[in-house]
Amino acid sequence: MVNNLLDYIIRSATDVETYNPINTLLFGLVFAVGVLFVYVYIINRFGLKIDGRFLFAASMWAFFAMSIRLLYDTGFTKSVLFITPYVTVIDFSLAISLLFLSIYIQRKKKIDYWKTWGVSGAILGILMLSLSNLSNWGGFGFVVVLWAASLLVMIGARKLFPNFLTWWNIGVLEAQLMDAAGSFAGITFFGFSEEHVLGGAAIKYAESIGLTLFGSGAWVMYLLKLVVLVPVLYYIDRYPGDLNEKKYIKAVIFVLGLAIGLRNGFNILILRT
Repeated sequence: MVNNLLDYIIRSATDVETYNPINTLLFGLVFAVGVLFVYVYIINRFGLKIDGRFLFAASMWAFFAMSIRLLYDTGFTKSVLFITPYVTVIDFSLAISLLFLSIYIQRKKKIDYWKTWGVSGAILGILMLSLSNLSNWGGFGFVVVLWAASLLVMIGARKLFPNFLTWWNIGVLEAQLMDAAGSFAGITFFGFSEEHVLGGAAIKYAESIGLTLFGSGAWVMYLLKLVVLVPVLYYIDRYPGDLNEKKYIKAVIFVLGLAIGLRNGFNILILRT
């Protein structure tokens, strides 16, 4: 029985085709170690300020991550290197390497690191994206409308909760709600399925008790994002600590949501019409 259990754990942990509780936990731990490494050995060591410029540059690497993942989704390649977690390793390695190079260029040439870092991510992302056939603009536009609607609601709610809904918090929430918009549209109207364990379980539960919209429980992704993120952001804001550290944590949440959200939207964009 012990051997069977160990075999199950190993197979689950090394399964890169589907998400399960074990590999989700493993990927999460590895990701957390990487996040901590960046903060301790790069952000702190080089005194980088986490601000809108840092967020812009990091966003370009979320765009790059999506563009190389899309190569697998479009069938351009069937190599496992282009699916999670390997695609994350590729993106992270290149992003960190270019960040070091950008800091070096800043010291030698006085060019702000975020410009070099962000532009390099954008160029690489555009080059990779050019290899994919983008055709379903109507479906992609629908996702954009859904996301824009949530942004308008968030801006309106800012008047009621000005202390909590700072522009930083709105940015984090909207990056994650981009993921929710893509998931809702893709699952409800384009036959997609939720890959992640928690999201899939929430959708199935909503459907099991009849809480559906257009015959799907995927709307619950909006609720799931808010239920998880609002307390997290509230805690980050209230917890006494370094402001740069708080913004870094928020930046990580932002980039993670943006990368997944872009992938969901572009997966609809590559559908043949």
